[in-house]
Amino acid sequence: MPLTQKQIEERQNYIGGSEVGSILCVNPYDSPYDVWEHKVDGKQKNISNAQVYWGHLLEPVIRDEFDNLLQYYTDLYIRSPSTTEHHKKHNFLAGNVDGLICQQGNSLDRRAILEIKTVSPRMRKYWGEENHDLDCLQHRVDADKQIPGLQEEKGKIPDYHYAQCAFYMMLYDLDTTYLAAFFGNEFPWQVYKIERDHEFEKFMLETLINFWQKNVLTGIPPHPINAKDIIKIYPRGIPSKTIIATNEIVEKSAQYKFLKSQEKQDESDAEKIKGDLKFFMKDAGILVDCAGNRLQKWSRSTSNKFQQKLFKEKEPEMHKKYCKDVKTERFT
Repeated sequence: MPLTQKQIEERQNYIGGSEVGSILCVNPYDSPYDVWEHKVDGKQKNISNAQVYWGHLLEPVIRDEFDNLLQYYTDLYIRSPSTTEHHKKHNFLAGNVDGLICQQGNSLDRRAILEIKTVSPRMRKYWGEENHDLDCLQHRVDADKQIPGLQEEKGKIPDYHYAQCAFYMMLYDLDTTYLAAFFGNEFPWQVYKIERDHEFEKFMLETLINFWQKNVLTGIPPHPINAKDIIKIYPRGIPSKTIIATNEIVEKSAQYKFLKSQEKQDESDAEKIKGDLKFFMKDAGILVDCAGNRLQKWSRSTSNKFQQKLFKEKEPEMHKKYCKDVKTERFT
């Protein structure tokens, strides 16, 4: 559920559910270093886009619909927790779930966790068919529809969502999570049942404790795992610094140059290799082979850039006043 400003500020003092996948290195969008940076330096990513907006807007709608079905067909209902749940032994582990499925008339009888996600169309391929066992959900208006483009594997969800659900089951000491994924369009939502895995939970807990004690409390950053981390650690680099490539890096450099000379379909492969090369170079500006031949040059700089789009949005009249029609002509 959307966090209040106070809860967002408090998150600097503990590891939350959405950060677990990053610490376990299964989140493609954030790394352990990103989480560490927030905990130690207070730097928080300001994510504001259409998906986040609609996610916050639709979450209570999905929760209410889920609750209506539960109460109509079962003796269960959904309770929205008003406080942050902390781990019984490790207070630096805490989270806020989207809902708790409880017994009617007894809010303390918690049966399962409800987690809600809104999924962009391009991410559908990472999800399988739903696998829930709640009979009430068979009465949804979309119950008999199949979502095209999803994998046939039932219950499959992205790893970083699984890590978040596993974390919540550990905090609340519950064995089941129902994840309602909203896909939009004419196929609104699918529900995935996730069972508690004590083996994975043990590994997760050890990793989180290690991260907190060895990185957050000491202020020592975790090892970078990608080129983005390297750029954060070495934002400028040393242009004159030279690093000698290993045989593997020499081969990657040659492969990168070859892919860049090909058609656009190879750009994604080239970008991955470029990330590996940057990861190897760290703060060095020049990469050479053992004979001293230059393989790559990496320069980094920071400059101020006028944000014309933002200025037009915030100051439309001022933007209009200083805009000028410029005639152009092209003759081929």
